[in-house]
Amino acid sequence: MGQRGRHTFFDACAGVGCFHMGMRDSGFDCVGAAELDAGLQQRYPSAFGEDLPMFGDVRRVTTTKAWKSAEPGMMGSVMVAGFPCTPWSKSGDQSGKKHGAGTVFWSLLTMMDRLESPAFVFENVTNLLGDRHRRVWAEMRRELKRRGYHVGYERISTRDVGIPQNRNRVFIVGRKADGPGEPEEGYFAEQFRQIKSLDAGERPLDEVISPGPWGRGLSQTHREALEVWDQYLGWTLEDNGMILEHLPKPLWGMEAIYEDQYDITRLQSKIDDAGGGPVGKEGLLEALNPSIAHVASQLDPDEIVRRFLPPYYRKVALGMAANYSQRGAFALRSRAHMDHLKKWVSGHHSRGAWDAWYSRLKSMDPSFQKFEYHVAREPPPDTRGLSGDEALMARFGGHLVQFRSSGVRVSRSNRFPTLVAIGQVPYTGSPEGGLKQPSWEALARLQSIPEGDISSKRDLFGSNGEPVRRLGNAVNVEIVRQIGKRLRAELEA
Repeated sequence: MGQRGRHTFFDACAGVGCFHMGMRDSGFDCVGAAELDAGLQQRYPSAFGEDLPMFGDVRRVTTTKAWKSAEPGMMGSVMVAGFPCTPWSKSGDQSGKKHGAGTVFWSLLTMMDRLESPAFVFENVTNLLGDRHRRVWAEMRRELKRRGYHVGYERISTRDVGIPQNRNRVFIVGRKADGPGEPEEGYFAEQFRQIKSLDAGERPLDEVISPGPWGRGLSQTHREALEVWDQYLGWTLEDNGMILEHLPKPLWGMEAIYEDQYDITRLQSKIDDAGGGPVGKEGLLEALNPSIAHVASQLDPDEIVRRFLPPYYRKVALGMAANYSQRGAFALRSRAHMDHLKKWVSGHHSRGAWDAWYSRLKSMDPSFQKFEYHVAREPPPDTRGLSGDEALMARFGGHLVQFRSSGVRVSRSNRFPTLVAIGQVPYTGSPEGGLKQPSWEALARLQSIPEGDISSKRDLFGSNGEPVRRLGNAVNVEIVRQIGKRLRAELEA
């Protein structure tokens, strides 16, 4: 507790202030913030209070004159932070403490020591609790308990608070023990249960994203990719759904391109035998089809891999990425599907139909050559008689279409995919007509940012692609509010 009964917090790793909004709305006052990004360092005080002490890199902040000057007014504040997830995320390098941002957690502990924080609320990706980070996660909990904090943690989804977004994060909450004895784990368990049992009722996605304004329409490259997969879905209708019935998830369409170049089973066997190391030139040549191996024998391994293997096999064949047992199975299913598709199209259409489609597939970015149709095998809308953007809108407008590094994903439109800092905002049918991306304002609603903050703090979020990136890194405001009001009751007990 801060000065004379005030409940205060320090907003570390502040970003666009989603922790700030949630704690503010649950009865806490902000006494300071820190943010590495120089632009946000300037904009955050303008949005939340010009007199608010604002600092930079939390890994160095306690040694600065500015911190030492402001420290007396920040004593006794609750520490809140969504500390960097890149070191722990499956989409990052998972290097943990070896990553530059992987030490931020320990810097937060130093700040808590200096401020004599009575409690804390942290957020991160759920993979922090995974096997790969088991030791460092145990170390984190030990360090918190050594400082006298009871510790609790729980995975909470935005869906638990009525938001139609597939965003699941781990929240870690702690409070200083009142008396002697060993601090315990399992703190806040009942409060977490209450939050996850809220009868909030998931809001319809259209209600969240449709008020607008809307963002950009299909880029030319995205339109061309959708036209390729639109043609594929048209063929599945002609085949009475039999093609779609056997669609692999994911479909690696480039297996149609590489089928004459390498043998999947032989290559996977060589990778398994390498035990995480590089396959080597001899192994690569044995995995290639004989006519290709003759040409490749004059090349070094890097060039062989680049020219004759699909992207999902390149790094693992060079010993630069982890092997996984299902890779070969995915590739085999995709190759069989593409072979069936080729035979069906060639048997029901002119030979030129397959050649033209194959040529367009081959010319696309490799990530667009992968297709994920997550619509439970239901037949796609029939667009016969339509063309161009009108056909694409009819086929995909009732879904969410996301362009990811893992492929073009088509999914149901009732729940938004997880917002991420690298963008990947899906397109969907807009009330304005055509496939468009929801605006950053709509994405802000998916993070439960109050309408008043969206309208009054536009400069805080930035311009161009910055708001999307910031919101992908942000914590959900409503979850913080639910935690904050229960933590406040704890501090007042």
